[in-house]
Amino acid sequence: MLPNPMSPEECVRFSREHLAYEIEMFCKLAETMGPFGISPGPPDPGKTDRLARLESFGIHTRVLVDFLRLPPTAQPTDVWAGNFFENYTLWQPDDLSDILTLHCRRAGRDIAHLSRNRLYGEPDEKRWPLKAIERDVLVLLNRFVTEAPSSRLHSSVKDLVEQHMSDRWHYLEHYLRPLKPHDHR
Repeated sequence: MLPNPMSPEECVRFSREHLAYEIEMFCKLAETMGPFGISPGPPDPGKTDRLARLESFGIHTRVLVDFLRLPPTAQPTDVWAGNFFENYTLWQPDDLSDILTLHCRRAGRDIAHLSRNRLYGEPDEKRWPLKAIERDVLVLLNRFVTEAPSSRLHSSVKDLVEQHMSDRWHYLEHYLRPLKPHDHR
């Protein structure tokens, strides 16, 4: 089911307040986290804070990916990237990387729901490859803000994505395998 269309004015107002918030939270949390979130090891006083930031990062990642991809469970009131185009078919989202696919599912299983499918203990599979997730979401966001008409997207959203790309891309390229922002297709 496709969400109801939005007027250009609604898109600008929504993006200025709600989309900018999600992007800002994602970016600020990404800056504060290490490469894998929380590492296995003995308990420490800062673990609760790190886990809270990791969970918040997972939720904001999932919200942004759902926004960019329109999940099959979308409701008529859900806003997605296609709303920001005159015709929603003009936005053809890229396939998600394996990392985003897996970790968006994990956000549901390990954060948003109590499930018997949660992992026990602290195996390596519990680590979140945060920098790879950050990179892959930034690639998708960069494509969106580049292609969305400026008449339907508040300029602060594009500025947020471009600023974060400018601040973080060199670090992410150095940390991860090379992937340029335009290599998203």
